[in-house]
Amino acid sequence: MFSLPEVQKRLHQYVQVYLFTDIVPAVFQPSPPPEWNRDFQWQAFGDAQLPLYVVLEPVNERQARLVGIYNEGKINDVAAFLRFLDTSLTAPASRAVDIPPYPTP
Repeated sequence: MFSLPEVQKRLHQYVQVYLFTDIVPAVFQPSPPPEWNRDFQWQAFGDAQLPLYVVLEPVNERQARLVGIYNEGKINDVAAFLRFLDTSLTAPASRAVDIPPYPTP
């Protein structure tokens, strides 16, 4: 699904960030522990689903604005996911998301 040209075109309009909530690959070390990421996901978005697709608008190092959440982990409806990506480019942010400081590894 992610290799489809129409999906690739839209994803390239975003900066993609991965939040590892189980095991952090060695290539991304040092990193906050996955438990920190899991807690952040739950507190910020009220959802522990994996994967969870979220669009944030950065404000500063400690805060972002939530633009959208796509809550279907396994994407069964490509057209709906494309609409999510399209509308998130122009949608107003709904609320602030506080980003706690990373714990020292």
